[in-house]
Amino acid sequence: MESGARTIIVLILSSALVSCSTAGGGLLSSPGGRLGLGGEMIFNVLNFGAKPGQRQESTQAFIQAWDAVCNFNGRVRLLIPPGVYKLSETTFGGPCKSQFPIIVQVQGTLQAVT
Repeated sequence: MESGARTIIVLILSSALVSCSTAGGGLLSSPGGRLGLGGEMIFNVLNFGAKPGQRQESTQAFIQAWDAVCNFNGRVRLLIPPGVYKLSETTFGGPCKSQFPIIVQVQGTLQAVT
């Protein structure tokens, strides 16, 4: 009977954690980032000032987001949400702190400044 009660508690806690994470705020946050469902820190370029649209350049926001990703020691993802982002010539380099591969999730369009 006791092990059954533990199982119920674990299931209840797991459900609570999933619902908190999917609500948008995340379970844990870091400046510009939030913890995703897979246990990775997600850094969204919008949190660093990137502006989708075809007027404003977002190069500095992308550089700041990359610096945050590169300096994070753990599983990490750089998220570029839907939209068109204007960028001038930029290099995303390391060495980075994480021993895990950095995931770059591109949902938007990166457009070169003419």
